[in-house]
Amino acid sequence: MLKIDRLSSAVPKEADELVLDLYRRLPAMRITDLLQEVDNDTGFADAFTHLRTGSPCQDRIGLLNVLLAEGLNLGLSKMAEATSSHEFPALAHLTVAHRK
Repeated sequence: MLKIDRLSSAVPKEADELVLDLYRRLPAMRITDLLQEVDNDTGFADAFTHLRTGSPCQDRIGLLNVLLAEGLNLGLSKMAEATSSHEFPALAHLTVAHRK
């Protein structure tokens, strides 16, 4: 029989306070605003082109909502309830039309 003892933590007690201090220094920001900022800087949404036409998605906010819903495993129905910008049919259409 193989028995493996649990390892003790090698993180100093002060690390917890350091992490909390770092979080306090970060500005409060909505995740959707952060996604838009990253997209503006990198253009990553351009990688999600229309399946038939190959053109980039014209509804960037909707696409970011879909990506966030997928990334959080939230689902489109819940995302449609959580956002005021898109209803379920619009999010579902974006999902089908702009697969990567």
